[in-house]
Amino acid sequence: MRIAELAERAGHAGVHVTFKIDGLRERNRWTVILGKPPFAGEFWVTRSDLDRIDQVLDFLRRQLITQLGEHEWLDEPVEDADGFADVMEEIGATGAVLLVDHRPETRWRLTATGVQRDDYPTLDACLLDGYDRVLNAPPATTKP
Repeated sequence: MRIAELAERAGHAGVHVTFKIDGLRERNRWTVILGKPPFAGEFWVTRSDLDRIDQVLDFLRRQLITQLGEHEWLDEPVEDADGFADVMEEIGATGAVLLVDHRPETRWRLTATGVQRDDYPTLDACLLDGYDRVLNAPPATTKP
């Protein structure tokens, strides 16, 4: 399974998943947020700040099992976790903060460099645009 499939399956079960890399932090640069919106019945949100993608996936799986129960797909290995982490970490190394999340009603959403955009068809398209926005953003200017 790919990381996108994991988030999409959670989304179809009513749980929104957000991955965040915070380039300004020295520790716990990764944040994962899971939530069930009020319109889906019960409402809850949980999050954790972590150092590595394997910790993010462990937290994500534990919370999904707690909230949704056991599902075979939660035990499947995530084949592209390292590649996803490499791209997110490269973006974070610039000092940027980038969020990607999946919600069935908006598909993939990107928040980066002051821009929020919904409706990416895939996580890959979302990440590529985020990468481009962060690495090609104009330098910050300071007022004299």
